[in-house]
Amino acid sequence: MPSSIEGWLHLTPEKNEAILEVRPMTLQALPDTEPQERLDLADTSFQAASLAPGEIWVLLDLDQERWKSYTKFTLRISWPASHPTDFRITIDSPGSSSSYPNPDTTVRRLPSTRIKFAKITLVHTGVPTPPRTNQSLEPVPFIIMLEPLQLGIIPASVTPILLGLIPLICVASLLAGRAYKYMDTLARDIAEDVKAKDE
Repeated sequence: MPSSIEGWLHLTPEKNEAILEVRPMTLQALPDTEPQERLDLADTSFQAASLAPGEIWVLLDLDQERWKSYTKFTLRISWPASHPTDFRITIDSPGSSSSYPNPDTTVRRLPSTRIKFAKITLVHTGVPTPPRTNQSLEPVPFIIMLEPLQLGIIPASVTPILLGLIPLICVASLLAGRAYKYMDTLARDIAEDVKAKDE
C-alpha cells in the first residue's frame, strides 16, 4: 500500500478507467472478519499498515467539476473468466474514523467533500492442484471503471448507444407494421386463390 494518498490510483473524469494486475489471496488467507479500516483525508502522508496480498486502494475523485452535477456513480470491474477470482469492493468516506492515520497525528477540520475510497480485495476461488500459496498464484489482469449514472440508473458510457438505438427502434417499428400489413394482405390473396380453385 502506498505511504501517501497521492500515490494511490486516482479515478477522475479525465482518467476514469485503468488496467491493473494484482496477485489474489487464497481463500485460506482470507481473514474471518475484515477490520473496519477508515482513512482520514486530513493526513496525506500517513504510514499505513501493510495490507494483505490481493488488496489495493483506489481514490474516487467525485469532486471534479465535470462530475459535480451527478449524484450517483458506478464502479465496475471486469476480468477474464480464465482467472477464477472473487472481487470484494468496500467503499469508504474520508474522515469517518481514525484507524488511519497514526493516533498521534493532529487531524484538522476538513471541508465538505464527495471523495470516496475503494478497497478492492481479490480472492482466488479456483482449486489449484497441488495447493498454492499467495506468491505462487498468477496476477489477475482486470479493468476498473468509474462513471456517473445518467438519471441515476444509466451508465454514461451506455447513453450514446441508447440514443443511437432509439431512432433505429422507431424505424424498425414502422417497417415492421408495414411488413405485417403486406404479409397479411398476401396471405389473404393466397387464401382466396386457393378457395377459388377449390370451387
